[in-house]
Amino acid sequence: MIATKVAGVASDRDLSSFDATLIRLHWFPAPGASETLRAPTILMGPGWGLAGDTSTSDAGSPTSAVLSAASIASLWHAGYNVLT
Repeated sequence: MIATKVAGVASDRDLSSFDATLIRLHWFPAPGASETLRAPTILMGPGWGLAGDTSTSDAGSPTSAVLSAASIASLWHAGYNVLT
């Protein structure tokens, strides 16, 4: 499976599942990460009925606050890639 970039949204990718269902991903690579300088990746699943987090501010998002989850920015500062 290969995720393809979504036009106009730098963080978004589309992935087709085994049954051709289209899945939208939000990819936030760690600052400085590259093909040669890799970083560990955290998957932030929002739970059923909620959208994936896309807030990259230090304040986080209402979703992460409700679920007591770390923000994308806090995980970046710790050196992680983030996939929501």
